[in-house]
Amino acid sequence: MLVLTGAAFLGGCAPGPLSPPKMSGPSGPINKPLKGSDVEAGAGSLEDVRRQLEGTWSLVWYDIYENGKRRRLPATGDLVYDAYGNLTLHGQLKETPSGGDARPLALNYAGRAVLDVRTREIRMQDVTATGDPLPRPVEDQVNTASVRHYELKAGTLTLTVVDNNGKPTAVSSWKKRS
Repeated sequence: MLVLTGAAFLGGCAPGPLSPPKMSGPSGPINKPLKGSDVEAGAGSLEDVRRQLEGTWSLVWYDIYENGKRRRLPATGDLVYDAYGNLTLHGQLKETPSGGDARPLALNYAGRAVLDVRTREIRMQDVTATGDPLPRPVEDQVNTASVRHYELKAGTLTLTVVDNNGKPTAVSSWKKRS
């Protein structure tokens, strides 16, 4: 059995406080702040898209795809995107889908919208759902875990929900409120 005592145990330690490291030459002290890159804020940048999305949007129309065919669902809704990247949707189908409940369904959820400006995609994170349970045909098309492709043009936002194979399951159009 090996037992270290006294100087043998502390042999590698220097007594007293350590002096700060010094660097010679043009680089100066080691704690000098590094210059970072500027935040890109031009057209099409993340900052630009966030600013365009920020605000309250009203639903113009809402379509779902069933067996490859596009069908318009009468619905109303508001979408709010805030300065911190949170997206909240309050919507309601005006009519009950076939095989559904006897009352209109609420399509409400909120979460953090993660933007990818290169692919023009929105992925929802930390989603909280406060709406009604949806019938299977509608639930599949509006799944909050699905990717949404966005298109912004002159105060209009078009969101296309796609499944894991990249096929559209729902498309909605929104008009920005002033």
